[in-house]
Amino acid sequence: MVGSEEIMKENATKKILRNGTYARNPVSIAAADATVDEIIMKKGYVHRNIEKFGTALMNGIRDILYYRKVDGIVQGYPSMFHVLFTKQDGVHNYREYLKCDNKFSSKLQERVLERGVMLSELFFTCTAHNGEDLQQTLEAFDASLLQQQVSSKRL
Repeated sequence: MVGSEEIMKENATKKILRNGTYARNPVSIAAADATVDEIIMKKGYVHRNIEKFGTALMNGIRDILYYRKVDGIVQGYPSMFHVLFTKQDGVHNYREYLKCDNKFSSKLQERVLERGVMLSELFFTCTAHNGEDLQQTLEAFDASLLQQQVSSKRL
C-alpha cells in the first residue's frame, strides 16, 4: 500500500484497520522498500531485464512446442506467463482453462524439476535471471517435453 505521507501516517495508527497477509509486516515493508530503491537506482534496468529475459523465454518455449509438434500456447506477460497444453488459440476464462491438459502440465513440471529447474503453473521471471538461466530452463523444458511425449505416446 502506498500513498501520501499524510495518509500513510494515518494508516500506521490504530485509526485505520488494514488487513492483509503482509499488512504492516516489517520484513515485507523492508523488502518492498529495498525493491523500490533497486528499481530507482538502476534507472529502469530492472524492467528492461525482466522484459528481455521473459520475452526470450516465452519465444524459446513457443519454438520448442512448435518443433516438438505439441499443442500448446504461451500467454501472459514476460514477467509472468502460462504455458498451457491445449489446441485453443487462447485461454481467457475458467471453462477454457478446464479444456487444457493439466495432467500433462503437472507431469512435465516434475520432469523439469528433476533437471534442476523449478516451474509452477505460472512462470515468473525477475531481474536476477540471466542468459545461463535461460539456456538451462529451455534445455530442461525441451528434454522434459520430449521425455513426456515419449512416455505418453504423444509423438
